[in-house]
Amino acid sequence: MPNILYITHYSPKRHDLGGGGVRTRLIWEALKKIGNVYVVTRDENAGNLDSHFATYHVRHQYIREMFEGKLWRLTGKYGYMVINPCYTPMPLDQWFPKVHFDFAVGRYFNAFNDVRPWKNNIQTYVDIDDHPMELLKKVSIPDGYLKRLLAMKLQLYYLEHHLTGGWITKETDRLLLRKPKNYSVLRNIPPEIPSNYASDCHERKNVLVTIALFSYSPNRDGVAFFLSKIWPSIKSRFPSMEYWIVGKGLSSDEKHKWSMLPGVRIWGFVENLNCIYEQCLAVVVPILTGAGSCIKTIEALAYSRIVLSTHCGARGYENYAHRVSSVDASNLNEPILIYEDEQDFISALTSIVLNKSKVKFLEKLGRQIINDYFTFDNFCETIKERFNLGHDI
Repeated sequence: MPNILYITHYSPKRHDLGGGGVRTRLIWEALKKIGNVYVVTRDENAGNLDSHFATYHVRHQYIREMFEGKLWRLTGKYGYMVINPCYTPMPLDQWFPKVHFDFAVGRYFNAFNDVRPWKNNIQTYVDIDDHPMELLKKVSIPDGYLKRLLAMKLQLYYLEHHLTGGWITKETDRLLLRKPKNYSVLRNIPPEIPSNYASDCHERKNVLVTIALFSYSPNRDGVAFFLSKIWPSIKSRFPSMEYWIVGKGLSSDEKHKWSMLPGVRIWGFVENLNCIYEQCLAVVVPILTGAGSCIKTIEALAYSRIVLSTHCGARGYENYAHRVSSVDASNLNEPILIYEDEQDFISALTSIVLNKSKVKFLEKLGRQIINDYFTFDNFCETIKERFNLGHDI
């Protein structure tokens, strides 16, 4: 079996992170089905380590810190998504003596800040996930945009020159790559649904729900926009409707402010989501910015719930989504309904979500889509085929 070096900022053993942490763990599990996996992480909360794990701390150097400071100012808030030009080489032979690595996999580009396997003649792959160019355009367009754009392009040119290939989350990301044929689309997959979950065991409440990690600012911003621009019209049209906000990471001020709005309930962190999904009519994914694809969108489908989403929340799932139109929303046959304004949202509610026969059909369709296309076996096969290992390992 091949020896694989997996480089990631956060430990893949952790279960307290959001969608990015889930993908980090899934890749680790998939790689273990392919070969012997050795993990290198900067995570100080990596937990119990064994002979296949190593943590490291970068030695502080004046020149390095000076370069990093200049880079941060050039590339803005999300500049860390690309590697730093000045780095401290890390000793692979000290971490894992006598181990010859066949492949190396980095989780995000910044995995190669300090560990650069190509210098040891190791074929190196990257899981790009949130492409930094997309983040620069969609998340933040600050002053000095052209300088930031140039700095990122130079770093990405350097990286792609040394990388063998890797994975992206959606087909349109190929447009951002110099060698698009070297990258496969690796779909996010939802977590395993608890065996005791029953989608129809409870009488549904007039409840819409958003489940997210709110320490991630695009999730907070999306809910804030939804509450200010969309929710008032919904509450006016459907007085009995409630909106539940589930997940950790909200500030005390946000909790207080939002809980004062009519029909809004703040749950905070909920460990077992069965009771949330069982009671709700549909899931709202109101995210407006960011990159990559949203795991909570397909998690809802796995729980047999349709999704009311912005265009951003449906990224990567366009084959299973459709823009809601107030003209004839009842003819839509996709489980992800894309809205652009409050009229779209109300049309989706009246024509689909509150139509029991229609919503039951779409919920069943959504679950079937997950079973057919978003499985761990498919996830593993996509990673394996990039290594050109054949079928027998």
